[in-house]
Parts: sequence; C-alpha cells; structure tokens
Amino acid sequence: MSNYCIGCKRELAPGQQDCHICGAPQAYLKYHFKSILLFVISMVLIAAFGVWYVGQVSLKAEVERNNYVTEMTDQFDRKIRQLELSLAETQEALKQAQAAGSQVSDLANQEKAKLAASEDKATKAEARAGWLSKENRRFRNQITELEQKVKELEASVNSANAVENEPLVEPPQEAVLESENQIE
Repeated sequence: MSNYCIGCKRELAPGQQDCHICGAPQAYLKYHFKSILLFVISMVLIAAFGVWYVGQVSLKAEVERNNYVTEMTDQFDRKIRQLELSLAETQEALKQAQAAGSQVSDLANQEKAKLAASEDKATKAEARAGWLSKENRRFRNQITELEQKVKELEASVNSANAVENEPLVEPPQEAVLESENQIE
C-alpha cells in the first residue's frame, strides 16, 4: 500500500513523517492545524461579535423601552394630576350643590309648612261655609214656616174681621119658634 503526500499528492515511503518534496507534515492534524486554528479563532471572533452585537441591540431596545415607559409614566402622571384637580373641583362643586340643596330643601320645607297651613285654613273655611250653608237653609225654612203662619193668621184675622163686618142675618121667626118648641 502506498502513501501519498497530503500537500502535493506524490507517493511517499511508508512511515515517512514529512514529504521529501514539499516538506508538508504527513500527520493530518499537524497539516490542517493552521486551518483549524484559523477557523476556531474566526468562530470565536464571530461569536464574540455576535454576543457584543446582541448586547448592543438589547441595550438599545432596553433604552428605547425605558424611554417609552418614562414617556408613558409622565403622560399618566399628567393625566392623574388633571384628574385629581378635576376631582377636587367636582368635590367642591358637590359641596356647593349640597349646600344649595340643603337651602332649597329648607325653603321647600317652609313652603310645605305654609301650604299645609293654607290647606288647614281652607279646610276650616270650607267647614264654616258648610255650617253657614246649613244655618242659612235652616233660617230660610224657619222664615218660610213663619211666613206661612203669618199668612194663616192674617187669613184667620181677615176672616174674623169679615165676620164682624158682615151684617147679622136673623133667622126667620118661624124657625126660631120651632127651635124653641123643640127645646121645651
């Protein structure tokens, strides 16, 4: 079996460690050591660059995120202050409205009391009017009765006066005699 040089591909004697023509070492690892070393160093450099780049990108993203959070926090703080001011104004307006409401309530209660007193007076006036109406009817009935009695008395007086003013009619003599005879 023949061995060939790793570098120049010529035939070598078995067990020969270096090529007698190109001088390349015949151990595979020794021959590719520089290439492997260059590859490993380049991979380490690429990995280091990747770690650095990812760190820079994440740092930039974190800074942007912090700026956004700060801006939003400031906006929310402004809104909170505005809402607190609005709440304070609303509470003040509520207190004023409650004070005005209590005044209106007091006025309404006074007006209700006046209305109740007026209704009471009206009820009493209606009761008096009813009583006066009954008394008026009673007096009219009495007047009517008295007028009828006066008319009856006047009629009886007129009939009595008429009887007095009438000439006396004497019964015929014969009738008188007959009545005397009957008495005896």
